[in-house]
Amino acid sequence: MDKKYHMTADDIKAANPNIDPTALSINQEIVIPTSEQLAEIRKARELPKSKKGNIQKQINDTITLASTKNSVSEDVLRGLIFTESRGDICAKSSTGAVGLCQLMPYAAQAVGASSVADPVQNVHAGATWLSECYKEANKLSTLYSPEYNLDTLALMLYNAGGPKVTQALTGTGQLSSDIIEYPKLVLGNKGKSMTFFCSTGEV
Repeated sequence: MDKKYHMTADDIKAANPNIDPTALSINQEIVIPTSEQLAEIRKARELPKSKKGNIQKQINDTITLASTKNSVSEDVLRGLIFTESRGDICAKSSTGAVGLCQLMPYAAQAVGASSVADPVQNVHAGATWLSECYKEANKLSTLYSPEYNLDTLALMLYNAGGPKVTQALTGTGQLSSDIIEYPKLVLGNKGKSMTFFCSTGEV
């Protein structure tokens, strides 16, 4: 049963300075909820604030949709995101790469993203960019018959860009160890599950 006690108008005004005094009678009856009712109240208040579950689902669904739409392996895309950002939607590198897929703003804009910081747009842009890298890798493989398979070549292109990789394939340049190791890292993280978060604030 609920507990009740009486509080005077002065008591209520002291506790609630902004309350409308005309709304107060001489004595106000206050109902104190039971512990079960308090638990229900807390639960109701927590649900709107807790967006974490929604964000996890939204990004996971986006990865699935973006990989299908761009005809790239979902496992590879997940491996790329884990390698690039570990799931940090607010990740930003010293060179200016942003978000889950660590895209440079100009690259994201080139594939239609208006806001590279938005995680959904970032994933779609990253998948589109990766798809373009696979197309370029296929061309380079046909032209130069490189020793690398398509996955490796495409990921090198994603990481380093076309000029560096092309120069290496034509013998006019060399790939750094970081570029060579990058595909191994991504493919080693294929299908990696992760919790998405923001390093600069709560998701």
